[in-house]
Amino acid sequence: MKDRILLEFSVDANNVIIAINGRWDEFAGANDAPQLKKKQVVGKSLFDYISGNVTRQFVQKLLDIARQKNTSICFDYRCDAPNLRRYLQMQLMANERGEVRISNYQLHTEPRMAPIFFIRSNQRDRHTRVRCSICNLLKQAEQWVEAESLQKDKNPLTLSVIYGVCPSCQHQLQQLQSSPS
Repeated sequence: MKDRILLEFSVDANNVIIAINGRWDEFAGANDAPQLKKKQVVGKSLFDYISGNVTRQFVQKLLDIARQKNTSICFDYRCDAPNLRRYLQMQLMANERGEVRISNYQLHTEPRMAPIFFIRSNQRDRHTRVRCSICNLLKQAEQWVEAESLQKDKNPLTLSVIYGVCPSCQHQLQQLQSSPS
């Protein structure tokens, strides 16, 4: 599982991206994101690339935990593509200077029956859904569900979303914070 790093980067004590390793540019190209190639992101804040205040707070807390525990911490998450559910694991390792190396490993993937496209909304209205930035579930009424559950047929689906973090992922973060080093 961990023999192949999908993406790896490091941030300094101020969360500025200082190094990128692995197949970063290949991944950016394959996901139609040339603006995310190494040359464009090194030297910029990690938080320039994270949508939503709740998600930024979540990632900041992960970085804080890694720095405080002074040991490697791991967190499972999803990074889906329109046709694919990608299950990944993030490993954060801090050093004495407050830098954090973030290594991302692909655990497995699952194809989708039909593509699902997410459009980030600037504000919430009655058609906008909350999407968990960590597990990619969508808030439907008072439940968190897979996006596929909203598809009525095998046609592509486009959803307007804002980003947040579901209670289950918040709970995982709290467990990580309270676990012994």
